[in-house]
Amino acid sequence: MTLSDERDGTAKGTGPFWVCVFSPSGKIAELAWDVEPEIRTLPEGPLNAYDEAVEEFLRNGAFLYLSAAEKADVSARVQEAGYTDLLRSYVYLEPADIDLPEAEAIAAATQAMKDYGFTDDSLTFFIPSMSLQSVGGQRVWVAEYTTGLSWEWWFNPHQVYFAEGKIGNYRVELAADTGLV
Repeated sequence: MTLSDERDGTAKGTGPFWVCVFSPSGKIAELAWDVEPEIRTLPEGPLNAYDEAVEEFLRNGAFLYLSAAEKADVSARVQEAGYTDLLRSYVYLEPADIDLPEAEAIAAATQAMKDYGFTDDSLTFFIPSMSLQSVGGQRVWVAEYTTGLSWEWWFNPHQVYFAEGKIGNYRVELAADTGLV
């Protein structure tokens, strides 16, 4: 089997990978590529047979790096596969012509963060993640500023606990059509 990343052509299968196997049963407890969240992907097509991959993708922060359109696509595929509980009750929408372009929504959200007291330098501590969601029946651009996921090692170095960033997470909601906060 050949695994490669279409974005940069690097061979997947040469990098770090781990498999945790229960003894003596031989049952696989966990397996994963040890790659940065922003380059992780899901298989194309239906996700019904990939419950663990979907959970890992949504849990590990990879979803943060998707565009709003990609989030809408992935969330629709996750719902079709029956894993709606993994979406935390969020309803992701496909951007439409009636919506403010994503780049303008990001600029408006960044300005709202600056109005709140953040500087360009302090904003570098955050990973901005933009999505278009249905909030109270309205189309809303949602910008989430998170500090990413910190790794906390417990007894087993391959068992990872994800904790919220130490300086907090912030959320800016904007009317999808006007960009008003």
